[in-house]
Amino acid sequence: MTIIAMDIQPQRCFTCVADSENFVPYARQAVYELNKQAMYAHRRVLVQNLTILGCAGFCTGGDTTGFVCPMGSTKRAETSGLSGAMNSIGNCDLLPGLPQEFDYDYVMSYENQDKKTASYDKLFTWLKQANTSTILIGGMPLEKGMLEMVLKLSKAGKWRVVVNLAASRGVCPENALQAILAMRRAGATVLANANEFPVLRRQTGRAFIPLHQTA
Repeated sequence: MTIIAMDIQPQRCFTCVADSENFVPYARQAVYELNKQAMYAHRRVLVQNLTILGCAGFCTGGDTTGFVCPMGSTKRAETSGLSGAMNSIGNCDLLPGLPQEFDYDYVMSYENQDKKTASYDKLFTWLKQANTSTILIGGMPLEKGMLEMVLKLSKAGKWRVVVNLAASRGVCPENALQAILAMRRAGATVLANANEFPVLRRQTGRAFIPLHQTA
């Protein structure tokens, strides 16, 4: 039985404040836990969004403190000038400290809704062929991409879905809380951090070998 670690959209675009609907505070702090949960898994999966989610404008290149929770669809740019424009280049890239794309065992990429649906089907087929028993999942945004994936995973197979909150980030605390409740109602197990995974380790007959060094 295979344990899968799944990284949901751990991309630089979520550190951009040009589109406040997609900005995720403290996104980079999730990298350590994403790498840590991968140490408990036999294989690692990446789900990435190539649409850039509207973040074609300026990017701070980091996590802005004191960001006000967005209410509605108001767009705002926190930075301007050539330096900001340069930082927006490559904002579909993975957050610093994560493996390169080719180091993952499986990569799901999509550019629009049609390709996204087809990509889900291919991912679930791969998970079944890998004899998946448990999926350790983290990423962002918790109330958008994370919630959608957890709900779909809960319906797609007999595997156990385990959400690592320390490896996950949301846009708004209120919406993130509602997403967590929805995940639990769908049957997912929600844990505070990777330190709560030892039960999964005891259930296997093999030692876990870290797939990558932690950040």
